[in-house]
Amino acid sequence: FSLKNFASSRSNQTFQKSWQYYLKKGLLQYKHEMYDYSILNLQKALEQNDKLFKAANTLAEIYKINRDKKKAIDYYNISLEIKNPQTETHFKIAELYEFFAEYNLAFEHYKKSIRIDPLHIKSNLSLVRFYLKKNNDEMAKKHFSISYKAGWEISKDYFKTAEDEWSNKNFNRAIKYYKKAIDINPALLKAYIAIYRIYNIKKKYKEAANIIEKLKFIKPDYERAYILLANIYYNRRLPGKRTYNINKAIFNLKKL
Repeated sequence: FSLKNFASSRSNQTFQKSWQYYLKKGLLQYKHEMYDYSILNLQKALEQNDKLFKAANTLAEIYKINRDKKKAIDYYNISLEIKNPQTETHFKIAELYEFFAEYNLAFEHYKKSIRIDPLHIKSNLSLVRFYLKKNNDEMAKKHFSISYKAGWEISKDYFKTAEDEWSNKNFNRAIKYYKKAIDINPALLKAYIAIYRIYNIKKKYKEAANIIEKLKFIKPDYERAYILLANIYYNRRLPGKRTYNINKAIFNLKKL
């Protein structure tokens, strides 16, 4: 046994383990929001092991946080090239394509997401928007129903807690739990309406309008959303010029 052989052995071990080291370090830095350092280490890990789809996904997440959505798309695509059957990754890249109005690409990725997991809550709900644009009401209803049913069991406890808090006039806590229910199950329409009503009670009209705008986005055929928005933009005092808010009220009424 010689010192030279020992050094050579240590070098080989370092090389063999280096991608693992960089991956572990990069993921830890990501967890602690040390994003610049995390990028460097995750990129090094990918350079040494081009099968690390988890590293690519994490890099995409960092670039989303850094508001570089196009770079995020690049890394999600790298991840999907490495491992295509990833429900959540297809959903996330679809969201970004939809943001950039790349609707055909978004539609395809949402569909790929539910091919892998037919009960994926958010992909099914996203498809509602697309089928409504295609005037396919039957498919829109089908995907909304799947999304709602899949999400209800895991969101109902938050929703019931929110209802109890509201009954006890703990409005802030009620909003907190309604929002938790929506995060899990965005198809839970009655939670949006409940938050809207609480904001009205608290005279937070801008927040009331914002929550119904979100409802309108996830279910564009929900007529009540347009009526509520028209009412609040016309009848309540909101930031901005009066004419602007009146025009928004008219816009929503025209959608009925």
